Amino acid sequence: MQRRTVNDRQLDVLSWIADGCPDGVMLDFSHKTTAAALRNRGLAAVSKRGGWHAEITNAGRHYLEHGGYPDDAKPAQPESRPQPRPRKVRTVTEKPTPAPTPKKSTPRAPTPVEVTPLRAVPVPQRLVQPHPVVAALQERKVPITTKSVHSRALRILHAIAVAAEREGWAAQSVAQSRNYWGGEWPTEDHLVINNGECCVGIRVTQQSDKTAHTPTKYETDQLERWGYPRIPPYDHTPSDRLSISLESRLTCGRNTFADRQRWALEDKLPELMDEIARRGDAEREWRLKREAEEAERQRIRDVAIEKAKIQLRKGHRTKSLLREAEDWTTANTLRLYLDAMESRIGSLAEAEAPDARAWLDWCRAYAEGVDPLGRTIAIPTDPEPTDEALRPFLDRWSR
Repeated sequence: MQRRTVNDRQLDVLSWIADGCPDGVMLDFSHKTTAAALRNRGLAAVSKRGGWHAEITNAGRHYLEHGGYPDDAKPAQPESRPQPRPRKVRTVTEKPTPAPTPKKSTPRAPTPVEVTPLRAVPVPQRLVQPHPVVAALQERKVPITTKSVHSRALRILHAIAVAAEREGWAAQSVAQSRNYWGGEWPTEDHLVINNGECCVGIRVTQQSDKTAHTPTKYETDQLERWGYPRIPPYDHTPSDRLSISLESRLTCGRNTFADRQRWALEDKLPELMDEIARRGDAEREWRLKREAEEAERQRIRDVAIEKAKIQLRKGHRTKSLLREAEDWTTANTLRLYLDAMESRIGSLAEAEAPDARAWLDWCRAYAEGVDPLGRTIAIPTDPEPTDEALRPFLDRWSR
C-alpha cells in the first residue's frame, strides 16, 4: 500500500464515496481517475462490473476520521484533520407533468469489491547471489545496456525472477523456452516467465535522450554535392532511464513499464507482476473456452455418428426387405410359369417327356430356393459401422 498523502480533490472524492456516491455532486468524469488513485492507496474499492461504482474501505473510513492510515505510527489529531471543501451541487429543473408520481425504487447497493494488494518485488542494492537465469546472462557477457545502468538492469531482472518463483511460477532462460507456436523464443528477450498457462518474455531496454542535431561540415558538404545523405534532425543519446517490455501471445493491459519523472521503474514492478498474472488468467480462460468448444464439437460429432449408425442400419434393412419382396415376386412368377410348363409336358410324346420333367423338377427346386418365405424369417444382421460405411450419412463430418 502506498503511503502518499491525499490532496484536497482526493479527499472530496473519498467523502463522496463514503456518502454512497450520490448523484448530482460530481459534474464530470474526473472523479473516476481520482477514485483509481484512492484505490491504489487502499482507501477505496472500485469496480466496473454492472456499471461503475465505488465503495470506501476501512482504511479510507479511518483516514476520514483521523486524517491518517490505521497503522501510521503518529496519526494526525482530530483537530488537525483536513476538512473537505464544499461540494458543487448541480440543480436539475424538471417540468411538472400531470401523471402520478411513480414510486421511488431503492437503488441497488454496490457489490463489495475486495482490494487485492500489489505483489511486493524488492530489488536488492547489490547483486551478491544472482538468480541462475541472471547468472547465465552475466556469463554470456553480452551487454544489455551501457555500463552506467548495466548493474541496475541485472538487479531488476533478478528481482523479477525471484518474485516469479515466489508466486509459484518458473523463471527460464530464452534458450530453455519455446513460443506459442513451438519454435524458439525471440532472442531479444532476456528471460521468460512461465506462469503455468503462458510464457511471458521480459526485455530490458535503455531509453535515450533526444537532442537537436547540429550538422557537421562533412554532412553539409555531402548534402550540397550529392543531395544525400539526409541529415537527421535529432541525436539520440543513451540515458540512465530503463524500460521493460512484455512479450506474450495474449495482451491484457500494458506492454511497457519505464522510468518516468514521477516514479522509478522499480516502483512499477508490482504492476508488472500483476500484468503477468492477468495474462495467465486470460490464457486460462482462452484454454478453457477452446476445450469447451472442442468438447461441444466432439459431442455434436458423436451425436452425428449415432444418427449415421441408425441410418446405416435402417438403410440395410430396407434394402434387405426390398430384395426379399423382389425374390418373393420372382418365386411366385416362376411357380405360375412352371404350372403352365407342367400342363404342356402332359401333351408331349413319351420320348420328350423325361427330359422335360427333369427340367421341371430343377426349376421348381430353384423357385423354392428363391422364395424368402422358405427360409428362416429374422432381422438381418446389421452391417459393420466402418468409416467408409458411415461416410454417406455424416454430411460435413464425413471428413
